Amino acid sequence: MHIVRRLILATLLAAGGLPAAADAPTADAAAPAAFCALPTAGTTLVTNTWTGSAGDGLWATGANWSLGRPPGNNDTATGYVCIGGTASVTIGDGISAEIQMLDLDAGATLRLTPGGRLFVYGPMASRPSFLRHGSTTINQGALGGPGLINVDGIMRWTSGTYAAALGSRRCFFLPASNPASCIGTVPATPGLMVVGNTGMVDVNGKGVNFYDDYRMTVRGLLKLSGTGAYVAANHGTILTLSPKAGTTGVGVFQIANNGGWYEGNPRPAAPDALGQVINNGRIWKSGGTGMSQVIGTYSGTGTAQVSSGTLILPEGTTATSRVAPARAYGFGYCPYTNSLTCTPDTNQDHPQAAKVRLPGSLSGAKALRVQQDGHVSGAIGTVVLVKALTAFTMTRTDPAVLTFRFDSLIANGKTDKTITIKTAPDGSATFTVVPNCLAGGAIPTPATACVDRSAGSTSGGDVTVVVRTMHFSRWHAT
Repeated sequence: MHIVRRLILATLLAAGGLPAAADAPTADAAAPAAFCALPTAGTTLVTNTWTGSAGDGLWATGANWSLGRPPGNNDTATGYVCIGGTASVTIGDGISAEIQMLDLDAGATLRLTPGGRLFVYGPMASRPSFLRHGSTTINQGALGGPGLINVDGIMRWTSGTYAAALGSRRCFFLPASNPASCIGTVPATPGLMVVGNTGMVDVNGKGVNFYDDYRMTVRGLLKLSGTGAYVAANHGTILTLSPKAGTTGVGVFQIANNGGWYEGNPRPAAPDALGQVINNGRIWKSGGTGMSQVIGTYSGTGTAQVSSGTLILPEGTTATSRVAPARAYGFGYCPYTNSLTCTPDTNQDHPQAAKVRLPGSLSGAKALRVQQDGHVSGAIGTVVLVKALTAFTMTRTDPAVLTFRFDSLIANGKTDKTITIKTAPDGSATFTVVPNCLAGGAIPTPATACVDRSAGSTSGGDVTVVVRTMHFSRWHAT
């Protein structure tokens, strides 16, 4: 199961509120019932299926295909390309293919190396392309075309020697310092990529290009990860964050670094206008302590959220994470699902998680910060800072609830019954031990926080500790 880092946020309230009813979920193009099952009888479609018989994994090797030749630029009107099983296929530098449609099955991997190009031309309504759930696409070249590509698996969009791109026509991208050389004109109906409910596009290298009026609709996750990742969106392009199809939840644009969605080159045809960013989902800056910008013609009724650094939206406003009463917020790892909520987990790379549930008696959403805040000698994991950005009062009968989780790799054999929690005011290095709660989780007088030993757990060496508190501050475990 693919894992992403995201906030544990049951309800997010921010400027704009929830998407309007007029923007209700709509169904994406339906995939064929089975892989490579589109009927071809009576059509011009010619199926070319990957066999991998040559054993080299190269798209350009004819012996790897059922027709004895690789799909190429002469397959624009007829090529129906199917890659299934556990195939791993590479489109190398200088290799270009123009096809009607592509079906990449679960378990298969398609890689476009720098200089490789693949474009689909099938009518969107009748011949969409599918990167199915469970498939992996690695785009270091140029991918797109005037057709529809449904991404229900994982697509990694990452630049190397050349500037990787998504666009509507066949362009030859030179090293990133040089412009692209494109063939023909931008089609009247530009290409579209739909990132479905289970799909993820991960921009994880250097800057990448979004060009030729191309459009992307995100119902799953679009993520910027790594220190150098950003998207340069040319004028005329459109990014739309939309509600998920047929279920609850919305598409998310996650900025896990200090990158952003930046202005690219002018359109190849007049009029010259910025790209559009339509936010009917959620924009979330989850990482990086600096400033991230989203540049474009901005609209929509979605939300914006910041858990690290600063986010600048096109109208010049900044966004802060806001949490509703009785809802939880924090950091950690969870399975990427169709839900906005999850139970945080840990692994060897990220061995600690934390979340905060606000008291249910509060009125209105509250601005809150939850983050890892340095190390203390002898502590298990890192210090966790919980800070209220708007003032509110908690009581003994309705405190906030902090849940800390430690992976077995750092718990060092301790359990929820033997681990000690300490606290210190924000900015202070003097920590004091948090006492145990009384029966029923009551906070003993005169303490303002306690460890609820009846609510913790230890499973497989992973430890969960629950703290009930009337104050927010810095916390760590020993």
